[in-house]
Amino acid sequence: SGIGNTVFEGSSLSQITGNQEETKVWTALARLEKDMQELDMMAGRRSQLTALEVSLLSGAVLSAAGGPLLFGGHITEFLAPSAAAFTAAIGIGAEYTGKVAV
Repeated sequence: SGIGNTVFEGSSLSQITGNQEETKVWTALARLEKDMQELDMMAGRRSQLTALEVSLLSGAVLSAAGGPLLFGGHITEFLAPSAAAFTAAIGIGAEYTGKVAV
């Protein structure tokens, strides 16, 4: 009938301890979410493609687009798929670089 009993009235000690643990978990999750957002912002500020990769990608696009006009149909059968494979390789490399940076 003292003050200590009124604090726990209607709740068992295990329920109160469980609520404290749940609060700790939610606090840790909120802190983790904030840290992940900061990492994402830091990684987003830096370009994943170097100047060389940008120029190579631009060359691949221009060769695939201009190939039929300059060389005719026979070389285009080889040029467009090879430019697409080259572009995919650079994209995969940039994706790997971006994940390693984080």
